[in-house]
Amino acid sequence: MTTEPVIHRKQRRVVVVASEQPPAAPAPAIAEAKPDRPVLKLKARSTPPAAAPAPAGKAPTEAATAASPRQEPLSNAERKRRQAAKADAALRVLAGHFPGLFTSVRPMAIGTGKVLDAERKAGRLPLGCIPLKLALSAWTASDAYLEALAASGARINLAGEAEGEVTPEQAARAARKLHKRRDAAAKRHDA
Repeated sequence: MTTEPVIHRKQRRVVVVASEQPPAAPAPAIAEAKPDRPVLKLKARSTPPAAAPAPAGKAPTEAATAASPRQEPLSNAERKRRQAAKADAALRVLAGHFPGLFTSVRPMAIGTGKVLDAERKAGRLPLGCIPLKLALSAWTASDAYLEALAASGARINLAGEAEGEVTPEQAARAARKLHKRRDAAAKRHDA
């Protein structure tokens, strides 16, 4: 019988360490407490690699170069470009699986995001959570989608069938958003 691992959790890190105690004998009764059960211990915070002392046999410069350099954070423009690429790829996958909804811009049925998430969790949709959310956000935030909402009409489910209607409040909100966007674009163009 192998020993149970001990899990240390601290500051979003999980470290699994093999237990140092010998394997426990099987418990004779369920009601008895297990006195030899491994104890969870928090591991002390380790020092950063640059401040760590050099191992024996290596020069200090070799130890410093062995540590990987810290990656620079992405700029906002690069982050947006990558998210747009993920959203575009996910929309192509959605259009392949649900052509009745994602091939032409029409208002989606209420709850479509939850249905897509359930399809993803069931393994019938080859997308991750984040690309799916990015794709739905890009789809519903597009000017074409807002124009379709403002025009009112039927909402469409994943099968391409009508399921509900766009309410006048939803259409008015979409029209206000479009008007606000176009005003902001006109001001940027004039400036």
